[in-house]
Amino acid sequence: MPQRPFDPPVYDCFLSYRSARFDWVETLARNLVSQGLKVFLDRWGLIPGEDFPT
Repeated sequence: MPQRPFDPPVYDCFLSYRSARFDWVETLARNLVSQGLKVFLDRWGLIPGEDFPT
């Protein structure tokens, strides 16, 4: 089903990690994206100081 502009984003996976492992997790996220998955990774989708989407 196509996403309408007012719908919240839909993700295939959410990656949670320790800060020390960010490089490894970002590599994993890029690999998942290359396989066609929509990945939520905080540093990609959140802007510091902005409200968290509800």
